[in-house]
Amino acid sequence: MRRRVVITGIGMVTPLGINVETTWDKLINAQSGIDYITLFDASTFPVRIAGEVKDFDFSSIAIPSSLSNFTGRATSFCLAATQQAIENAALNIEEHDPAKIGVSLGASEETNSLKNFSESFVDEDIYRFLTSEDRSGLWRQKPFGQIWPLRKCAHMTSHIVSILHNLQGPLSSSSTACASGTHAIGKAMRIIEHGDADLMIAGGTD
Repeated sequence: MRRRVVITGIGMVTPLGINVETTWDKLINAQSGIDYITLFDASTFPVRIAGEVKDFDFSSIAIPSSLSNFTGRATSFCLAATQQAIENAALNIEEHDPAKIGVSLGASEETNSLKNFSESFVDEDIYRFLTSEDRSGLWRQKPFGQIWPLRKCAHMTSHIVSILHNLQGPLSSSSTACASGTHAIGKAMRIIEHGDADLMIAGGTD
């Protein structure tokens, strides 16, 4: 017999606002989150507008140094929204069996801008890789470059959420383009319905 599933808490970090209240207020008042790109110089591109998250305080998220290199921009947004949802639900995770709390998130790969490549690889190796047919380059990786494959994984955000909150239940990651977040919420619902978890952190980030 399937169990009833309800949403008990919500968190949001969006181009409209960095919390649920601001995002919802602007949404129902038909305000747009689209504006000129500020994260990089887009002046030479045919499109110079996007939906950027603005005024987000990255220092507000407590991330252990051991995980900081794995936590990119999108993951930081997710951690903030997760904390909002937990507080909105008045949920004290420590009062519950961690094995019965899981995570189901929709996400794509984390990004690393071209300007950060020198933090990951030796500059002359990058040049040789880009200008020759030699595909064996980029072998002299710096410490940041050694974790590059992990940062590129879509499931990294789910893992970080589970580690930081000690959630030991089912862990699921969905990477299905624009449907990722909705897909992840549906999977979370079924996990609870079938009794594999009592609580799920669910949603999407990119």
